[in-house]
Amino acid sequence: VSKIDAGKLEILARPTDLRSLVNRAVDVWRPQAQDKGLPLNVDCNDAGSDTLMVDGGRVRQILGNLLSNAIKFTDAGAVRVILSTQNQLDGQAVLTLSVIDSGPGVPEAVAESIFAPFEQSPGNASRGGTGLGLFISRRLARLMGGDLTLEPACGDGAHFRLSLPASLSARDGKAEEDPASDAVWAGRQVLCVDDNEKNRRIVQLLLGKFGMEITLCASGAEAVDVCGLRAFDLILMDIVMPDMNGLETLRALRSDPHGLNHMTPAIAVTAKLASEDITDYIAGGFTGVAGKPINVREIVQAIALALAPAQ
Repeated sequence: VSKIDAGKLEILARPTDLRSLVNRAVDVWRPQAQDKGLPLNVDCNDAGSDTLMVDGGRVRQILGNLLSNAIKFTDAGAVRVILSTQNQLDGQAVLTLSVIDSGPGVPEAVAESIFAPFEQSPGNASRGGTGLGLFISRRLARLMGGDLTLEPACGDGAHFRLSLPASLSARDGKAEEDPASDAVWAGRQVLCVDDNEKNRRIVQLLLGKFGMEITLCASGAEAVDVCGLRAFDLILMDIVMPDMNGLETLRALRSDPHGLNHMTPAIAVTAKLASEDITDYIAGGFTGVAGKPINVREIVQAIALALAPAQ
């Protein structure tokens, strides 16, 4: 949030295959939906085949926040994601991405208040407590020249709509489907914090292949000490650790405005991937999330997104 407020958040528009982006983002959340017995459906029938110039990482971040809330607040029915694009005559297009759930919905009288940080909707506690997710998502949408809105309800549930202007890419057919495809990571300083030695070694071997320089810590307290001595480009943080867990460790780093790693991107690496857990990680200051057991493609994508503004 502080980067947005300071105007330091960079928007990087690149040729993007939106169908692929949406389907990959939805696949990340499908296990959480399946745990609740919820179908998670994607409709891209009205999305053109053109490659559009957008910041795919930010679109994916907004979609992840919307899916997190939709799954969290829906106990029966389904969650739908609808992607559509409308081309215009001047080489421009309008991207519309909707997330529709069958949860308790949001009363019209408090529809705008849910975009405030940590807002709880009066008289509708089951839908409240959305943390910073919607607040950040709307700010990101507006930074990209669009908006995030709550549409009038048709029956039960909530309907969030992301609308963004985009230009048609001159590099049609060359969309960046893999966010790590152009990553330049050689020499990046990465701190890996995990109380499990095997996990630390896996990260060291994996990221070492990209030329990254890895520092290993076995506890949150050790990480705080190390972060007081040197700056890192990225932090990979286990969540479940004795004495000082990952959220507490990151909170300690973020609490010092003059600290060397006050704003360092951090990825939660954890097996705790329930939708409410992921919401807590994002609200707690994590830039992204990767699951355990460690999946190479998943963690590489998370790192690429976390480091994208600095590339």
